[in-house]
Amino acid sequence: MKYMGSKNRIAKYILPIILENRTENQLYIEPFVGGANMIDKVTGERLGTDNNEYLIALLRALQTG
Repeated sequence: MKYMGSKNRIAKYILPIILENRTENQLYIEPFVGGANMIDKVTGERLGTDNNEYLIALLRALQTG
């Protein structure tokens, strides 16, 4: 099923704008990480957050194996 909130289609257009003034070693914070379609295209230090309890539970389960 296609997720309608995905930023994957527009990442190539909005990431250059978001990262335009980013300095070397500056932390990138993604407040709505969802499927991680934006943050996976960013290099360097990055932090992804989200408020979706099911997404967080899935990520924690994957981390603990």
